[in-house]
Amino acid sequence: MTPETPPPRLVSARVVVLALALTPLVSWWVFCVEIVHPSIHASVVSIFWTAVDVLSLALAANALLRRWAPGWVLSRGELLVLYSLIAMATSLSSHDLTQILLPLMVVPYRFATPENRWRELFFDHLPQRLLVPDAAAVRAFFEGHANFWDPDFVGLWVGPLVCWAVLVGAVLAWMLGMSLLLRRAWCDEERLSFPCIHLPLQMTSEEAGLWRSPYLWLGFGLAAAICLLRAGHALHPAVPELRTKWDLRLYVTERPWRAIGWTPVCVYPFAIGLAWFMPQDLAFSTWFFYLFWKGQMVLREWLGWGPLAGPYASDQSAGAWVAIGLFALGASRRPITEALRRAWRADARDAGEPVAGRSALLLFVVGLVGMVWFTHALGLAWWPAVGFAVVYAVLAASVTRMRAELGPPTHDLYYAGPDWALTASLGPAALGVRNLTALSVLFWLTRDYRSLPMPHQLEAFRLHDWHRATRREGNRLAGALLLVGVVGFLAAAATALTEYYDHGGLTGIRGYGTGLAREAFNRLDGWLTRAKPGPDRPALTQFAGGGGLTLALMALRRRFLGVAFHPVGYAIAGSWTMSWLWFSVFLSWLAKGFVLRHGGLRRFRAAMPFFLGLMLGDYLVGGGVTLLSMWFERPVPGFFT
Repeated sequence: MTPETPPPRLVSARVVVLALALTPLVSWWVFCVEIVHPSIHASVVSIFWTAVDVLSLALAANALLRRWAPGWVLSRGELLVLYSLIAMATSLSSHDLTQILLPLMVVPYRFATPENRWRELFFDHLPQRLLVPDAAAVRAFFEGHANFWDPDFVGLWVGPLVCWAVLVGAVLAWMLGMSLLLRRAWCDEERLSFPCIHLPLQMTSEEAGLWRSPYLWLGFGLAAAICLLRAGHALHPAVPELRTKWDLRLYVTERPWRAIGWTPVCVYPFAIGLAWFMPQDLAFSTWFFYLFWKGQMVLREWLGWGPLAGPYASDQSAGAWVAIGLFALGASRRPITEALRRAWRADARDAGEPVAGRSALLLFVVGLVGMVWFTHALGLAWWPAVGFAVVYAVLAASVTRMRAELGPPTHDLYYAGPDWALTASLGPAALGVRNLTALSVLFWLTRDYRSLPMPHQLEAFRLHDWHRATRREGNRLAGALLLVGVVGFLAAAATALTEYYDHGGLTGIRGYGTGLAREAFNRLDGWLTRAKPGPDRPALTQFAGGGGLTLALMALRRRFLGVAFHPVGYAIAGSWTMSWLWFSVFLSWLAKGFVLRHGGLRRFRAAMPFFLGLMLGDYLVGGGVTLLSMWFERPVPGFFT
């Protein structure tokens, strides 16, 4: 770029308005196909199908506008901003955030019975202003055949949702501030690869010639054919079924091997394509440590030790996640300290940052303080509120680092957030009923971390760096991310509540959104009635073992080059989502290893369009066929079910 060339315009008003206009539609689409007529679980994988589909539609519209209205054509920078904003909106409307919050606001009033004694156990400690206790509103939510926009109903939800939006704004603010403070260390100095942004970059690049590659369309056609056959069989059984999923549990019946339990073997083209861009050691570690986890289960059965706590290796994974987060922050301590020093002094060297360092620091501090204040007002004492925020921040940094460096297909940590850390380390009795009730109401933030907003914020600024945009554009991008995030939360809530009141949470809704919210209060019931006094020593042992093994793997990799075992693979392997994806990652690892060994880097690059085509075929066709489930009002399987 010459000095006379004007800086590119990325965050234009039309792109932000377009993203805001599409946000309610995206939220409605996500909720309908994941909960109302469950046909896909795609908001639990790293790259959201909604963002890819919207970007593809925008590219198609650009092709038409170039001929008829060139002035309305979106630039590449605007397209990438649109992609980032739609990803942010999807994050807030996803399986692990708003979809859990809404039923959580009414579940205790519906399922409290004289037998479970919930009213005596914890109702006095529920934050009434953040929930909806009205009997008529609760009944209509679960039984349906009502209009949410009736003033008698909508007025009961507005106040609590606005309060929750304050918490969402605070969480997004400190995540954005942390992303900006880490940006220089991870993007400029360590130059992490950000594999998850490779697909949108290739889709919008005119120089790459992706759309003219025959290998792209070969991969696209293969994935599309699988999706269409699967959807056709669901709509009409005469269409032959193409089987792509098996369960090894059905073929292993002898002790101790039967201890492996549910072990799916699935072929997902999008996962094969995504794993192609993962480092080989991470791809190997992902499937290896999944089998390692299953081996632990067999060994424990053989020795008579009993199964691991919980359905997944969450306690070990929690230790690995915390170790990765602390290690990432510790390794970047000098750049972070320098960034804080520049922010405090308003150093001139801060001019290269997309947002002023002082503004980033202010976002982080104000957002984190706001989160602590909100959780304290919710019912947490000050010290658990601070501990909750600190553990949550470490986990967020861990997820963001994983994606920035390695691009795993998912980052799934079930039931092992700050609420688990507090109760396992101290014991439920030490926290008391009020703190435990507040932690249960915050369950929608801590159940899982597959759709956490912070990685998408940092990736948006990495795309910003790609275009060497100005400070003014960086400020606009930060504001747009916050705006679309809060609007996305409110839009997701409004569209989901419309569907709940129309279909009914227990009658017409086929997904398990209500069931996820019930988990919070069933767990609270267990804490108050069945928990043993004192810390959970078995869980803490697993936590320490996972953290220790992760630190050992990190030290081993730093000392010896070529070590194939990657700690991130260990951290993400023992989860629900990776149970579905591990075999696809194995196939990609096998194919990539063969190509690199026999064809070298040149063949690897030549094969890239084919694997991008696998991803696009699943995302565009497999995501598009979910619209049929909305049209026919019945589940039509998408690309990840």
